[in-house]
Amino acid sequence: MEDKMDVVWTIAPYAVAFLLAGLTWLGGLLSKWTLGKIKNEAVANTVVRFQGEVLSAVKMVGQTLKQEILAAKAPGSPGGAKVTKEEAQQLKDAVWEALKDSYGGMDGIKKALGVLGLEDAAWMKWVDSKIEAAVSDVKRAEAAARPGPQ
Repeated sequence: MEDKMDVVWTIAPYAVAFLLAGLTWLGGLLSKWTLGKIKNEAVANTVVRFQGEVLSAVKMVGQTLKQEILAAKAPGSPGGAKVTKEEAQQLKDAVWEALKDSYGGMDGIKKALGVLGLEDAAWMKWVDSKIEAAVSDVKRAEAAARPGPQ
């Protein structure tokens, strides 16, 4: 019996050290997972909020500037009551200005989107793609709301 106790007391410090090392390793894994999850949620929340801001800016510009552009056109003008490429660029610039106002300028947008980890040109292209997607969504919604054949 005494031999067994000697073995237990000999192994016990190593077993405790091994157990503590295992718990430390598991704690590190849990910490990495938690930080990754928090970062992913922060990115997702930032993207969702920004897309909402883009959609709001597109709707606002569409209800104001686009309506002014279309109202200024003669009903029988070439192309009907459609927006030209130059006017579309003017509308897109207006959306950018609305976004800048919402975020306190380009630096504010850059800081807000900093969680994406994109370079300047990349995040600007990303924002442009979100503007185009919002314009497409608004057009689709307007077409669905119009009576008659689609």
